[in-house]
Amino acid sequence: MTPDTDLDMARLTLSPPVAAPAAAEAIRACFGLSGELTRLPGEADDNFLLDPGTGQRYGLKFAPRRADPAVVASRSGC
Repeated sequence: MTPDTDLDMARLTLSPPVAAPAAAEAIRACFGLSGELTRLPGEADDNFLLDPGTGQRYGLKFAPRRADPAVVASRSGC
C-alpha cells in the first residue's frame, strides 16, 4: 500500500460515536450553549439538534476524527 492508500483506509475507519453528554459538553465549551439535545440520524457524522429554549434551535454535526478536513469544511456552515 502507498501512504495515500493508508491514509484513505484510515479515513474510512469509523470513529466511536459521540455520546450525548460529550456533545453537550463540547457545545457548552465551544459556543456557550446548553439545552435539550436530541440525536439526529446521519451516515458517518454524529448529528444533534440543540434546543436551548430561546426560540432558536441549532443543528450540530460532529465529523469523524479522521475525516478529510476539506470535505468537512465543504459541508459546514462556517
